[in-house]
Amino acid sequence: MKIKEYLTFDDVLIQPRYSSIKSRLDTDIRTKLSTHISLNIPIISSNMSSVTESKMSIAMALEGGVGVLHRFKDPKYIAKEIKIVKDFTFDKNEFPIANTDSKGRLIVGASIGIRENYLKSIEIFIKENIDFIVIDVAHAHSLYVINAIKAIKREFGNSFDLIVGNIATKEAAKDLASLDIDAIKVGIGPGSVCTTRMVAGVGVPQLSAINEVYEALSNTNIPIIADGGIRYPADISKAIAAGANTIMLGNLLAKTTESAGDIVEVNGVLYKRYAGGSSETEMRKRFKIDKREWSSKIAPEGIEGLVKIEGSVAEILNPLTGGLRSALSYTNSKNILQFHKNVIFIRITNASLKENGVHDVIVK
Repeated sequence: MKIKEYLTFDDVLIQPRYSSIKSRLDTDIRTKLSTHISLNIPIISSNMSSVTESKMSIAMALEGGVGVLHRFKDPKYIAKEIKIVKDFTFDKNEFPIANTDSKGRLIVGASIGIRENYLKSIEIFIKENIDFIVIDVAHAHSLYVINAIKAIKREFGNSFDLIVGNIATKEAAKDLASLDIDAIKVGIGPGSVCTTRMVAGVGVPQLSAINEVYEALSNTNIPIIADGGIRYPADISKAIAAGANTIMLGNLLAKTTESAGDIVEVNGVLYKRYAGGSSETEMRKRFKIDKREWSSKIAPEGIEGLVKIEGSVAEILNPLTGGLRSALSYTNSKNILQFHKNVIFIRITNASLKENGVHDVIVK
């Protein structure tokens, strides 16, 4: 049996290079979300019920990113959330990097499954001027997803950008890329509340998964969304260096005041509920919407937990984008496309991993 070695974020560092960039603020972190949609920062909020509803979507778009509304409530409810985002008015001088459509409205996306009513859901979302749709399934490299993509294209053509996920291999990337989609979402098992790798034993370490998909799509213009596994600002730099165009965040944004999670107080400290999309609670919600019966034979592949509230979306995003700008300047990369080409990864040991962090001091 031949076993190939795959790596994730803590296994590597980005090697610094000679740089002519005077300041990290001179770097350009604008990127492509999908074929027709650009972002001013390469960060999008996860389509999880405890992360993204209209409040999160508005905050993300104002700061240069974008939100993806979840699919764990009735499509009519989600349509109202789309309308709230689209009708939101703001001062462009106050939010100069806000992401807007051709009419000056904030950009927003919504997610769907591939059960029997998904075409009806899309129809409802289009009436509220949705900008993009994300097919949200655990394993997108499947016959059922491929058939759904074809059905969506037949019904709606290119009236919105279609993003598909999740995948983790070059074979999946090549098969889906042939279907005229507008972006691919990468990540099977790396999320903090995902237990797929423990329950099913299936997955691909995220750094290698991103890079493998990037290489498979090298002759296309299909952007890559890296979904899951981000714990530190450095992980964002590494994910984009490996080939991602944007990063989807769940855990880090679940900790914000704008996230959709319920507030829970524990010993005077405020937390927010954070649940994986394949946790039993979330799956039961989805089964109810799809009018399916729950079965005891189903093994949930996610958990629920609490995350401490740490601030607003803007406060969380600033150090994340700052770290990325630093990485670009260290590698003489003026923008993300140059970053993809300039980066050299080096493999590190556990001793190096320990050296990476704060050590030998008392932190107050």
